[in-house]
Amino acid sequence: LVTSEELKRREGILPTAETPPQSVPEFLRRFCERAWRREVKPDEIDYYLSAYQSEIELGEDFTQAYMTALTGILTSRKFIYCIEGDETY
Repeated sequence: LVTSEELKRREGILPTAETPPQSVPEFLRRFCERAWRREVKPDEIDYYLSAYQSEIELGEDFTQAYMTALTGILTSRKFIYCIEGDETY
């Protein structure tokens, strides 16, 4: 079950199918910052954004394309390993 408090924590992290395509990079950035526990530079999400865009171009729906990007973020070394004080991770 999802509480209203949990839903509130998700605001601005997961877009909906109605989210304009130009807003997806901002949603990915916010998700990365939560997952990687640090501020994220715009160029750090380029790889994941291109995965999303490739899926869209191949005909996948919004949800599946976004999940592909999230899978990449959550399996990246920046998520799996947390090296304190190292800005390169």
